[in-house]
Amino acid sequence: MPTRKQRELREKAAQVRTNGEYNEDAAAWLDRWMTESNEGTRNDRECMAFDAMLDAYGLGGIPSGQWNSLFDHATRINTIFEKATTWMNEAMMGEVTNYSPTATFDEVILTGIELLKPDGADGDPTGIHAEPDGTLLFGTINIEGEHRKWKFDTIKELADRWYDENDATLPDGDDPVTYASIGGSPVNTMDGTFFGLLKGLGIDNG
Repeated sequence: MPTRKQRELREKAAQVRTNGEYNEDAAAWLDRWMTESNEGTRNDRECMAFDAMLDAYGLGGIPSGQWNSLFDHATRINTIFEKATTWMNEAMMGEVTNYSPTATFDEVILTGIELLKPDGADGDPTGIHAEPDGTLLFGTINIEGEHRKWKFDTIKELADRWYDENDATLPDGDDPVTYASIGGSPVNTMDGTFFGLLKGLGIDNG
């Protein structure tokens, strides 16, 4: 039997995405509760919010080991991103930079849904698993809190753009990476940043 707080969190989590749209007011409520409430530790509150969002997506019955791994990934990204925004705030003399743990959790869950999607009834692969071998997919969060998705047919394609001095469109080196896979298999992002991804792929070890 869920507690009153669990019911309240599930209600807000269900509002985060309504009719396919992201609800910033509901996300802001969850953000405030995770960061400002005195109920338990912050990690406890983040776990409860993450569980509530899984329930909102109808994923409460997914084996816990898979989602625990995703939660660990999400909290590591949040830690990196929070440090980056704190540094930016100080560097810009207190100017506020938007940061949302809820938005990161939402992105990680959406990505997890694709990564864990089973084959179709006819045996055909679905989601990320349908990508041809060698296709590199990853997501990043920029300093403004925007989630971006990237796709490269080969690692060389990313390497060529990384070393192209005229290409300024790639993520910043310290942008958090929300997920990364090659042909559906996870990629080690080292420290969870774009630089870490480049090192993990052997593109830039300097």
